Amino acid sequence: MRESNVVHIRAPVTVVGDIHGQYYDLIEIFRIGGHCPDTNYLFLGDYVDRGLYSIETISLLTVLKLRYPERVQLVRGNHESRAVTQTYGFYTECMRKYGSQQVWQYFTDMFDFLTLSVVIDNSIFCVHGGLSPTIHVLDQIRIIDRFREIPHEGAMADLVWSDPDPDKEEFSISARGAGYTFGKLVVERFLHLNNMDHILRAHQLCNAGYQVLFDDKLSTVWSAPNYCYRCGNLASILEVGVNGERFFNVFDAAPENDRNPQQAQLKVFMAFDASSTSVIGFLKHSLSIILDNQDSKQIFYFLLLNLSYMFVQLAYGVWTNSLGLISDAIHMFFDCLALAVGLFASVMSKWPPNPKYSYGYNRIETISAYFNGVFLVLISVSIVVEAIERLIDPPEMNTQRLLLVSFVGLIVNLVGIFAFNHGHAHGHSHGGHDHHHHHGHDHGHGHGHSANMQGVFLHILADTLGSVGVIVSTLLIQWFGWTGFDPIASMFIAILIVLSVIPLIKQSGAVLMLELDDNVVNQVEGTLNEVSQLKGVVSVNQPRFWPNEAETLVGSLHVQAQDEADLQDVRRRVSELLMSHIDGLKEVCVQVETESSARSRLKANNQLQQHTGAGKGGSGFFYGNTAAGGNGTPSSFHSGGATTATSMNGNQMNFRMMPPQPTVATMGATSGVPTATIGVADPSPVPSHLPYAPPHNAVSAPPMAPPPSSSPVPGLMKKQTKKE
Repeated sequence: MRESNVVHIRAPVTVVGDIHGQYYDLIEIFRIGGHCPDTNYLFLGDYVDRGLYSIETISLLTVLKLRYPERVQLVRGNHESRAVTQTYGFYTECMRKYGSQQVWQYFTDMFDFLTLSVVIDNSIFCVHGGLSPTIHVLDQIRIIDRFREIPHEGAMADLVWSDPDPDKEEFSISARGAGYTFGKLVVERFLHLNNMDHILRAHQLCNAGYQVLFDDKLSTVWSAPNYCYRCGNLASILEVGVNGERFFNVFDAAPENDRNPQQAQLKVFMAFDASSTSVIGFLKHSLSIILDNQDSKQIFYFLLLNLSYMFVQLAYGVWTNSLGLISDAIHMFFDCLALAVGLFASVMSKWPPNPKYSYGYNRIETISAYFNGVFLVLISVSIVVEAIERLIDPPEMNTQRLLLVSFVGLIVNLVGIFAFNHGHAHGHSHGGHDHHHHHGHDHGHGHGHSANMQGVFLHILADTLGSVGVIVSTLLIQWFGWTGFDPIASMFIAILIVLSVIPLIKQSGAVLMLELDDNVVNQVEGTLNEVSQLKGVVSVNQPRFWPNEAETLVGSLHVQAQDEADLQDVRRRVSELLMSHIDGLKEVCVQVETESSARSRLKANNQLQQHTGAGKGGSGFFYGNTAAGGNGTPSSFHSGGATTATSMNGNQMNFRMMPPQPTVATMGATSGVPTATIGVADPSPVPSHLPYAPPHNAVSAPPMAPPPSSSPVPGLMKKQTKKE
C-alpha cells in the first residue's frame, strides 16, 4: 500500500489527535465516535510511547488501516521515529513483551510509509505538527522523500515538530529544538496560497482537550485523556461534517481498571477494603505468588517452621514457669519478623511495573537485605553489651534445660540449611536464656541469589552458629563450673556476625547508591574505547551505566557517526559490542546521529540561547575526537530508571551516580531553556541526539478556553460526552 505525501479524503470524518499507547482510551474513542467502517477516521500521529500499551494501540490501528484503507488514514507523528521510540517507551515495551527488538524494527520500518499530511474536501489541511518555512504550497510536500527516519531538520521534520504560537506573527525558533513556532500571518499566508480554510493538527497537550487559534483558522485536537496517567486533562475527537462544520467531542479517561489493569492489580495488593472477601482475596493472591516462586516458597516454609517452634517454646516456658524460655520465644518472634520482611520483599518484587515504578519493585529485595544486615549488626552490638554485663555479674544458669532447648534449636536450623540448599533460609538458635540471638554469615557464593535471599540466609547460619555456641559453652560450664564461657562464646559469635554481614551491607548499599564495581568501570571504559574505534563512529558521548540489581546493569550512550554512515548498522554494531563485552549488561539504549545533525543542533541551541538570554552550558562529555556537548547542550539523559553523569579527564572516566527517576528521560541543568508546562511537573526532552524539545504539555501559551455559548466561533460547535 503506497500513498502520497498528501492524501485527499472527503468528509464526514472523525479526526483523532495523539494517543500515546493509551489503548483503552482508544477503545473509548471508538465507543464515542463509532466503530469502523461505519465511521471514517483520520489519526494525526503519535500512536506509541509513554503509555503502557503502545504495541496493542499501533497493532489495532494497523489492522484497521489494512482492512479499511479508504476509511482509516494514519498520519506520521514525531514519535513515529526510531530515535524517539528508543527513548520514550516503545522500544522498551517491545523488549519487555517479546524479548527482542524485532517487533520494534518491524513497526518502525512501517512508520516510514505513513503519510505526512491529509487534505479534507480541499479545504482543511491536516498534519501532526505544523508548517515549515520551506513549504508554501502542497506540491512542495509531495516531493519530500518520506520513506526514511525523520531527519533532525528540514521540511519533513518541521511538519511533525512545529507548533503554533499566538504571540508570534512569523516563524521563530522553537524551544523544542526541532521544527519552528509559527504565527497568525504564516497560517493566513499558507491557507491563502493553497485556497484552504483551516488547519488541523495535534502534537500539543491541551487541558480542555482542544485549542482554537488565529480566528478559527487553526485547531489543535488532543486525544489522550489523563496523559501519562497523571496529567488529569480532558481529551477530544473532532468530527468534521459534510459541510465543513466541526464538532469537538470532549471525553474523559476510560475507567481506570480497564485503562490500566496493572495499577488496579497494585491496588488489590496495597489497598484492600474492610470486607473479609477482599482480605481473603489478597491473601490468596499473595499465597499463589509465594508458592510459584522457589525463593519465597522456601522462606514461607521456614517461617512456618520457626513459628511452630516459637509457639512450642512459649508454651513450654509458660508450663514450666521458665522466664528464660519465654524470653527466648520473644526473641524468636523478632527472628520471624525479620523473616517476614524478607518474604514480603520477595513477593513485592514480583509486582508488575507501572508508570510510577517503570522498573518494577525488584529493588525492594535490596532494601530488605540492607535492613536485615543493619538489624543483624544492631543485634550483635546488643549481644556484646549484654555479654560484658554477664562477665561482670554472672547469672545463675540451668544448663540442663539450656542444653536441651539449644539442641532442638540446632536441629531446626540444620533442617533449614539442608532444606534450602545452603543459602535460602532463616533459622533459630536460642538457649534457655535471653541473650543467644545470634545472626550472621555472608555465604559469599556466586550463585546469583538475590541480596534479599543472602540476608535471609545470614539469619539461619548465624542462628546455627548461635546454637553451636550455646551447646559448646554449656558443656564447658558443666565441665569447669565457670559461667563466663557463655558470654565469651556470645561475644565471639557476635564478632563473626558483624564480620560476615558487612559484605552484605556494602553490596546492598552499593546497589541502592547506584555504584559500579571497579571491574565493571574498567570494562565500560575499555568497551567505550573500542566503540569509538568502530568504522563510521566519530565519538561516543554521555555514556551512562548503572546497576539495576546487584548483578545486572542498564546503560545508555549517544554516538556521533559520519554523515555517510548507515545509522542503523552503527547502532546495531555498537549495541552488540556493548552487550558482549560488559558483564551483566541486560539493556542499553544507543542513540546515533550524524556529525552534520550535531552541528545543526548546537547551532540551533546557540541561537535559542541568544534569543532567550540563557547562559552557556557545560563542556560536554565524550569518547573520541569531538565533543557534542557545550554551549547549552543537554548534558543529562537516561533511558528508564536512574541516571549517571560522566566526565572525562584524559583516559579516566568518573561516574557520578544520580538517584533513579520515574520518568524516561531528564534534561541537564545546563540547557538554560525556559519551559512553560501544563499538567506535568517533569517535562522530558527529545532524545539527546535531537535538540531540546519540551514535551507535548509544554505549549507557547495557555490553552484557549472553550468559546462561550453566547458568542460561538463561526463554524465551530462543541458537545460534551458524558460517561454512562
